Amino acid sequence: MIDLASTRIARPLALLGAAVTVTLVLVAVVGAAPTLVSPGNNSVVKTTHPMLRWTIPAGERPESIAIASSAATTPETGEFAREAQIELDILDPDETKWTPTRPLPAGKYYWHVSSRQPDNPEHLWSPTWSFKVAPVVAFTLITAKGFSAGHTMLFSVKWRSNVRGTVFTARLYKGNRPVFTRRVDKDNFLIDQPAFDIFSWTAPPTITKGTRLRLVVTAAMKGARSKATATKIVRVP
Repeated sequence: MIDLASTRIARPLALLGAAVTVTLVLVAVVGAAPTLVSPGNNSVVKTTHPMLRWTIPAGERPESIAIASSAATTPETGEFAREAQIELDILDPDETKWTPTRPLPAGKYYWHVSSRQPDNPEHLWSPTWSFKVAPVVAFTLITAKGFSAGHTMLFSVKWRSNVRGTVFTARLYKGNRPVFTRRVDKDNFLIDQPAFDIFSWTAPPTITKGTRLRLVVTAAMKGARSKATATKIVRVP
């Protein structure tokens, strides 16, 4: 590396015809930062437990990995800002892959990895990459039960979702004509246990026993354009 102080003095002296010597100062390389591998920067994943992978330069060991909701870091340490940090984990000496310990709701996340040389306490941070967890709603069960008294019908719906605050709408159709509609708006971020709801409907006299109906349940995900829909054909008891 060129000594900038020497060059600043040498240039005006050279213009005056003076003999000058530019000093070259070589600085030892402290080390190389980890290289992130996957998921790729700005990529989209469809799992709430994405596998994060990286490589470490020879002669170094991994130190930590962190995920955050913002790319902002603390200048003094290079770590993500505390209020945005979601997970921070200390890595084993030969670790090159890691999975979050808790599911990540749909949204955008930032991550980086640090390493260091055995005789140097300074952490070397990889670049910060981002990925998005895609919104997903999957229906696991739709059943219909009827009770002859008053033509009351019960529709049981179960689903899994990685989206918070999803709006669910249940509709019954006779042909193309809707005869029943109900909306449910609640926190449906349930990964380990499916969400469950029961829709109750009393068929009017115009809907006779054995009438063929179409049950449609739709999940409209807030903050996302995509929807999930499930359909089941049922009959009035």
